[in-house]
This record gives sequence, C-alpha cells and structure tokens, in this order.
Amino acid sequence: MSLLAALAKARTEEDVKDAYIAALGLKGVFKGLVDIQTSEIWFEAKEAPTPPLLMFAQLLVYVRAARKRGEAVPGFLCVIDREKAALMVTDHALPILEDKSIEWPKSGSKADLALAAKIAPTIETHYVVYEIASHEKEFINATRSAIAEGRIIRTPITPDNLRQVF
Repeated sequence: MSLLAALAKARTEEDVKDAYIAALGLKGVFKGLVDIQTSEIWFEAKEAPTPPLLMFAQLLVYVRAARKRGEAVPGFLCVIDREKAALMVTDHALPILEDKSIEWPKSGSKADLALAAKIAPTIETHYVVYEIASHEKEFINATRSAIAEGRIIRTPITPDNLRQVF
C-alpha cells in the first residue's frame, strides 16, 4: 500500500506515524515524547494538516532538551502529517538553539506561532517540503537516502517539480 493510501485510511496520529514508519522502512523505532525516533532521524507527527514551521518549533524544543541533557541528537529532523512532510539536516537548526533571545517553552506542546516566527528566519530556508499526493516517491527516496548516505540528496529539478523544489 502506498503512503498516500495508508494516510487516507489513517484515523489517528498513531495511524499517521505507523504509515510513515512502514513506507520508509524505519528500523529501531522508538515512540515517545519525540513522536518517532531512530538514531538517524526524529519525527514530529500530526494527525491534522499543520504548518511545517510550527511542527519544527515543537521538535526543536525536544532537540534542545536532549542536547542540554548531553544526549545524542540525530542527523536529520522530519515533520509529518497526513498531507505533507518536511525534511531538514539537524545541523542547520543547531545555532538557533543557542540563541539567548528566544524564550523556549518547557514542553514541546507549548511551542506556538510566536516561537515559530522567531525560528523562521534561521530554519525556513533549510527544509524541503513534500506534498505526499504529488511527491510521495521523492520524499521516500530523499529520506531513505539521507539515512543511508548521511546527507540529503536533492531531487533533480524538472519542469514538473520546479515550484516544489524552490
């Protein structure tokens, strides 16, 4: 079953998570405060369509907390919902975590539009959004390649995906 079909059948956030886990063939998965964790990539998941920047804000609260505890953070961050996914290299977000002018909430669920607006200038240009209905294959390939290669391999630019790539 395709990711798009599995997401169409999803009824809960857990179903959305399971659809992505299956489609990406993720191994060593842990579900906890961070919705989906592997050693290579962390995911923030939402059942309803949610702006990627807001989901990244929440995910970065967890990354920041893990770093403060001295825990390892993955090389990649991804946010997902039933319509889209966005992928980013973690290193692009690390400078924002040290910004003393940002007041970070104590929990990821408290991340709001105000926090998203503060982190936007730093991270908004570093993630790639994939609409699952039109770019499912590209998302799966990019994510699998990122995990395998340790870097995001960009989608070749074609007339069909020009708008999505830029």
